Amino acid sequence: AQPALVLEQGSNQQFGAGGALNYLAFDRYVFDLSPFVQPETGVRYKTSDRYLHELVAPDLTQPVERKDRKKLLAEAHSRLSSPLYNIAFMALALAGVLGGPFSRTGYGQRIAVVAASALVVRVLGFGAQAACDADVGLNWIQYAIPLVPTVFAFRSIFGWRPLAAFGLGSKAVPPATLKGLAA
Repeated sequence: AQPALVLEQGSNQQFGAGGALNYLAFDRYVFDLSPFVQPETGVRYKTSDRYLHELVAPDLTQPVERKDRKKLLAEAHSRLSSPLYNIAFMALALAGVLGGPFSRTGYGQRIAVVAASALVVRVLGFGAQAACDADVGLNWIQYAIPLVPTVFAFRSIFGWRPLAAFGLGSKAVPPATLKGLAA
């Protein structure tokens, strides 16, 4: 019932007080670890190890849970917004390849810019999560950071105007109309 280390079929060698080598062979030796082990006060999981429902609705009867409520909520929003980064990175990659004019020299520069943009977006996401630990009102930023580059990437690829679909903002003017206006 106590923590112990069980050694089987081993040996121990050490020099004695007179300088002679003492050799001891054993079949089984139990080494008591209780002086080295602190008594357990209960298991407390890190924020990243908890289930989503524990993050959204923590047990507020526990003092530690009350103290870390904002941090738990920020982690919950981070988990919910993290799949949006997959969509953002896919849209950025497509914009890097399809979003610009044809180039005989290749798309290396555009792909490098897109890769750097993806890195910046993800780092901003980590920073937003850290900022949301202190202020619950900033959690919307965790969703905005991956959505903004997604919108710009879709605009680059398709000439898509997200507000025009709802009748707001300026509508995209087809290139054929622009040619007709110039004539």
